[in-house]
Amino acid sequence: MEKRTVISTSLSSAKVSDIKLRESATARLVFRPELIDNPNDAEAAVRGTFLYQPKGPKETWSDTVTIPLSSLKREKAISLNCMPPRFSRFFKSSQTSIGFMRKKAFR
Repeated sequence: MEKRTVISTSLSSAKVSDIKLRESATARLVFRPELIDNPNDAEAAVRGTFLYQPKGPKETWSDTVTIPLSSLKREKAISLNCMPPRFSRFFKSSQTSIGFMRKKAFR
């Protein structure tokens, strides 16, 4: 399992290093998790953002302007298809992050 970097952002939240779901020389799909101390539901301890990032072959990965979902017009959609190996990687990393949060992050 790939190691994750966890950086505290407050007493009740922490950012976690990106989980790469798919990567090629010119595009990648990552999940950027954040651990949260959710007093209403301890099982709901991870929130995050899926990012699809294209780049040129000699460029480095960078965060770019995102398209807000509220800007989508009628009959338009954005679809993220996560195939079994990638979904498994995402799910396992999320479960590891939740376990870390329960043991150390906010206790």
